[in-house]
Amino acid sequence: FIVMILMSFNLKAADYSEVVASCNSTLNKGDFKDATTISEELIRLQPESNAAYLCKGRALGAQGDYSQALIALDIATDKATDAFDKIISHAITGNLHKQFDQLTAAISSYEKSLALCKTTQNDKFARINYILIGETHTLNKDLNSALKNYLLAEKLANNDHERADGYEHIASTYSALGKHDQAIEFQLKAVQNHKKSGTLDQLAQANLQQGRIFVIAKEFANAEKTYNKLAQFSKDNGSAYFEAKALLGLALNKIEMGDASAAKPLIDKAKAIAKESKDLALEKEIDLAIK
Repeated sequence: FIVMILMSFNLKAADYSEVVASCNSTLNKGDFKDATTISEELIRLQPESNAAYLCKGRALGAQGDYSQALIALDIATDKATDAFDKIISHAITGNLHKQFDQLTAAISSYEKSLALCKTTQNDKFARINYILIGETHTLNKDLNSALKNYLLAEKLANNDHERADGYEHIASTYSALGKHDQAIEFQLKAVQNHKKSGTLDQLAQANLQQGRIFVIAKEFANAEKTYNKLAQFSKDNGSAYFEAKALLGLALNKIEMGDASAAKPLIDKAKAIAKESKDLALEKEIDLAIK
């Protein structure tokens, strides 16, 4: 199959771009070895191709080969011919570092990408880099630095989806910092933005997080109200998954209130829904949550 793909194209730029797209598509499908093979042939055809080395680096990283993946991504960065290609190359290199828990190196790569975004006034990828830097600081337990970057990202949001994403990052960080009023405020903003422009699943997920934040803040009545609304909303819209998750949230809220007996029927109902929908992962998640 791979040989057929490569033989069906010649060296014309348009054809080469299609093979690059095929490499990335193969990678995104999880066929990492095939993507590596395609990328190596692309490099043979055009040794100066930034895109081919990016695909190779991502494919090798997905197979666990950090050192060789990094070599490929460093070459990709060197071969980038414009600022945008360098922005992408540095960001993907940051992702590789983060994947292998090299968090300081990841932040350094993201900051290089961000610097180029500022120089070229690319607000879209500046926002993405702020989020990536924030997420890496979160992994590194530096929540104040994470919050700083999330707040900067939010200022660059260009639509309701991006605003909701930013608000959710900010809310979860405030919650982890114990700043419950701010966490509630920003998660409510996220919910409102999902109501305007998000999918039903995004709205349901945002409400689940709202319930969790209320529980952490010990606002049990508001948590119960949120979870009850979500359970009914999910049932009305045919989402067994989110109905079960809302019931689990209600149960955990009862447990936090010290009312384990009231939690049991909610847990049993959540388990029954998960079993009926043959969602083994959800069944396992429910079991783990109540241990």
